Amino acid sequence: GRIYATDVGNSTWEEVNDILPGKNYGWPIIEGPINGQTPPENYKDPIFAYNHSNGCAAVCAAFYNPTVPMFPAIYDGKFFFADYCQGYLKYMDPA
Repeated sequence: GRIYATDVGNSTWEEVNDILPGKNYGWPIIEGPINGQTPPENYKDPIFAYNHSNGCAAVCAAFYNPTVPMFPAIYDGKFFFADYCQGYLKYMDPA
């Protein structure tokens, strides 16, 4: 029942956002976690962010919640995303 979206940043940060009704994720005022900027109304920080020293395009996102597990249980319920520029696949625990 959750919606996460990757957000390819402009010049410095990549984001994973927990999409909620009525929230503002800051573009173009804020890129990545808030850092002294004045946030817009209903602003919500990304649930995860990384700067361009670790990649440059957060893409290809999905939750792994299989009815029949094909991989170790450590991956159940995790959120996976890739970085196009660095060519990696990583995961995070939404909890």
